[in-house]
Amino acid sequence: AAVVVNGMMVDLGGDAPEVAEFIETGRSYLDGTVMVGALDGVVRDRIRMALNGHVIVTAILDEEDEPLGDAWVELMGLPETGSSGAPLVDVLEEDLSQFLRRANPQTLADDDKLEEALRRIVRQVAQSEIGKKPEVTVVLSRMG
Repeated sequence: AAVVVNGMMVDLGGDAPEVAEFIETGRSYLDGTVMVGALDGVVRDRIRMALNGHVIVTAILDEEDEPLGDAWVELMGLPETGSSGAPLVDVLEEDLSQFLRRANPQTLADDDKLEEALRRIVRQVAQSEIGKKPEVTVVLSRMG
């Protein structure tokens, strides 16, 4: 008897079964007009956004790496108010703006560090306000 594992195509037409071909296994999804594998990350990312919501944070910094105004936030798939009773957007924007005002110059000069710090603040505040850690997109714009 032949041992056949997932993905093997066996030819049973001869005297003895033999492996004819190996076929890719797993789930595939039609995403618009493109086939994507279940493990490609596209489907997983959409599920995470559907379950946890999405927050977009935007901040502008000038030529000296100083914030121009406050950060602003857009919410998708999240409640408008949190446990504090205040609008979630206002709570997030206030905490992010406070951070930008007191952040050290090294953090403000480094896009990766600043992006990670802003992402962390959003997830912490959202966790305490609504009990979820949303997906976060940070958009940093620098003048000059």
